[in-house]
Amino acid sequence: IDGGTTTVPDTCAQAQNLTAAATAPSGTTVTGNTTGAADDVSSPTGTCTGYVPDGPDHVYMVTLNAGQMVTATATPTTSWDISLELVTPCSTSPACLAGSDASISGAESASYTATAATTVYVVVDGYNPGVAGPYSLLVRIQ
Repeated sequence: IDGGTTTVPDTCAQAQNLTAAATAPSGTTVTGNTTGAADDVSSPTGTCTGYVPDGPDHVYMVTLNAGQMVTATATPTTSWDISLELVTPCSTSPACLAGSDASISGAESASYTATAATTVYVVVDGYNPGVAGPYSLLVRIQ
């Protein structure tokens, strides 16, 4: 994604739609690097990860039907404190559906089951403005 030849999913408007690929049995994996990205999505302290994720972020989206579950796992590919949020709508202060920021340098996973048709935004984030880096993101819809 961050090769300079494709659009980096840095903002809500640039959110990369992973719906079709994520419905494959093994899901889909994308890679990126939040270094230099903007902080477009934050959420109130404690409501999503226990922290205010105000670091640089990348935004992906999936559209779910009622009863479908999305599971996302974000793994830093160097040592940095990655944060993961599943939110809607995509905005500066969205509603948190699920999130994780439990590990200092390991993978973070979150899942959400839709009660009605909805678009879920998967946000790969850092826990503070100076925290960013390369990552791998696995997204699966069941």
